[in-house]
Amino acid sequence: MSSSRAAWCSAGRPRGAQHKEYREYKAVKAHFRRAMRRCGEQFMTELDHKLEYDSVHDSVSFWRTVNLRKRGSGADIGGGINFDGNMYRSREEITEQWAKYFKDLYTPSSSPDFDSHWEYVVRQEVGGADLTNLRKVRLLHCLKAGESGETSLIITEQLHYRQRC
Repeated sequence: MSSSRAAWCSAGRPRGAQHKEYREYKAVKAHFRRAMRRCGEQFMTELDHKLEYDSVHDSVSFWRTVNLRKRGSGADIGGGINFDGNMYRSREEITEQWAKYFKDLYTPSSSPDFDSHWEYVVRQEVGGADLTNLRKVRLLHCLKAGESGETSLIITEQLHYRQRC
């Protein structure tokens, strides 16, 4: 693109379709912009796939990516967002579409990676548990650092403060 721009500039920056340098420069510039759009769309598609995978398999990476994207450049790319082939431009519509997206993401029937066997195991264990609040607090304070949730049947990844017994 820079060589065609240089040729156009050296010809005195003529305007109009009758000038060969102008036509070539505009054609190369249009090709470059199409390639940039394709690359941007490919990047966003890959990011969407990464977010879908991470939301199921790696919550730390998911939230890191979401928070980094939240603090983006602030540029208004296209003035909207595309959900399922439809462009949404208003804040309310975009918020509504994100809500639908995350609702579908966390609905067991819509995710191909959903582990129904694990859901069954958890429901069996938790369904029969009769824990008072005091008992829950005592159990949480007795968790050992680095203990897996599988051995104690308590998922510990979201607990921030622990005390040793």
